[in-house]
Formats: sequence, structure tokens, C-alpha cells
Amino acid sequence: MRILTLALLVSSASAQSLVGVGASWNSAVTPAVNGLTFVARDLGTGNDLKTFSFPLISITSVQKRPFTVETSTSTGFAQELYRRGNLTFLAPATAGVAAGGTNVGFSVTGGVLFDWNLQRNGWHAVGGFQATRTTLRGYQPSLGLTFAKEF
Repeated sequence: MRILTLALLVSSASAQSLVGVGASWNSAVTPAVNGLTFVARDLGTGNDLKTFSFPLISITSVQKRPFTVETSTSTGFAQELYRRGNLTFLAPATAGVAAGGTNVGFSVTGGVLFDWNLQRNGWHAVGGFQATRTTLRGYQPSLGLTFAKEF
């Protein structure tokens, strides 16, 4: 499964966008490390708890030899559930296209993330649990950590 897609979103009231790169542990694949990149953008809904839009690209390892990967490009939303100080909890959901080798399929992702504003020049640590289902590989849970920068 992909990386803790993770990962994302911004807890700082002043941040408009968050760009991140990270990795996750996924026991359903070999090797069990995956990667991702994302951009989270505050939709400016005006609510106390923010809603974010984010495109996500994740790379999931499929087999060790020969080394092959499945790439998923998706987009979706993440809703803030709770915010206290520098820590925010979010519920993300995405849908998109997965490709591996010559196969193309559909993917959906959901989970629970935390966003910890490190208060160091706009850096955040984002992590949590993600569950992904693709028509190519089935259900895959993962735990991950992403580092992101506000823009």
C-alpha cells in the first residue's frame, strides 16, 4: 500500500499550502517500505476545523526481484477532526488511478493522520495510519511518517 499518504495537512492557521515527502511501513509488500509526495491546500471554507484538498502520488513496492513498483496518483480531501496547540488530527480520503507494469486500475484511500507543527521555519511532521484498496493489489494497510513544509 502506499505510503502513509499520508500524511498531510496543516495545523497552522496562517499556512495555505503544505508540500511533503515521506515513507511508510507496509507489511503487505516486499520490501516493506514505500514512498509518497503530496501537496495539501486549505480550501478556505471559513469553518473552525479546516478542509484540505490534496493531490497525492505514492509508490508501493510490489516485488524485490526484479524490483517492481505500483504507482498511484490520486486526489481527495482531508478534514480536520481535532486541533489543540501544535497538534492536529485529520481524516483523509482520496481516489485515483493506480498503475503497475502494463496494468492500470482504480485506487481509494482512507485513514487517520496527525500533523505536528514543529514551529521550525514552517516544517511539519505528518504521520498516521492509512488503508488503501486498489484493483491491482487489493487492500493494504500502512503506517508512515512524512515531513512537510508550509508555503
